[in-house]
Amino acid sequence: QLYMDNNRLHGGIPTALGKLVNLEHLFLYGNQLGLKSNNGISDIPTEFGQLTKLIQLRMNANRIRGTIPTEIGRLTLMEKLTLDY
Repeated sequence: QLYMDNNRLHGGIPTALGKLVNLEHLFLYGNQLGLKSNNGISDIPTEFGQLTKLIQLRMNANRIRGTIPTEIGRLTLMEKLTLDY
């Protein structure tokens, strides 16, 4: 479990989080996170698709924009995904 919610974090979402392959709960909500892609739109790292044991991913109340990467479809154990602002 990794809880980094409501910590006033800002800037890009670290792609290295995708290496935490045994992670079941990732809470990043309530920050000012966003990853700039080539077109200037914030996006969720495709590396999150490697978190195949993830049950909860909470990233709401951030500055995330753009499309949800298709790699998120690999997260077949996912029970809760929150991305709303």
